[in-house]
Amino acid sequence: MNSHLEHYLQLPYRVEVYPDDAGNGYTAVIPDLPGCISGGDTPQEALASIEEAKRLWLEVAVTDGDPIPEPAPVVVEKFSGKFLVRAPRSLHRRLIKRAEAEGVSLNQLVVSILSESMGRSLLKESYAVQLQAMNRAFSKHAFTWSTLHAIPESEYLLNWGAQVEIQEVALPPSYVMSRGAR
Repeated sequence: MNSHLEHYLQLPYRVEVYPDDAGNGYTAVIPDLPGCISGGDTPQEALASIEEAKRLWLEVAVTDGDPIPEPAPVVVEKFSGKFLVRAPRSLHRRLIKRAEAEGVSLNQLVVSILSESMGRSLLKESYAVQLQAMNRAFSKHAFTWSTLHAIPESEYLLNWGAQVEIQEVALPPSYVMSRGAR
């Protein structure tokens, strides 16, 4: 089992780090390992804690005999950075007026609007995927994840509902996870 674990620990899993919504630190995620998420006050702390989370995630998967996904291959694609958009005249007019009001080019305005929208969309998708993964991972225990809140302490607390007391678990930093019985 140990060599199996060491094999997976050596694989190059992609790590994503981004600021948390509340602006109180950073979140690190390994997209190929559903539910493998951690955090820290700085990007460096988030990266350090995700390594611990990865080890724990893999240990549990190996112990339980769960399938462990291989890292997704890195695909290098070339994009020109240009595309043509056809828009209704009314939208085109509104975008030009707004660009003029902000003192930027139409191109700069559209890139800014698209970037802002994509950032919000990707963050929402990431949280939804992580919560779904946690629900799947813990469904064999007949519980579902109901909330996930960042806390300043470097520990996880699991609330298993009225039948079981709150348990302190030695996992990486910054989250309170509350689960209710199904």
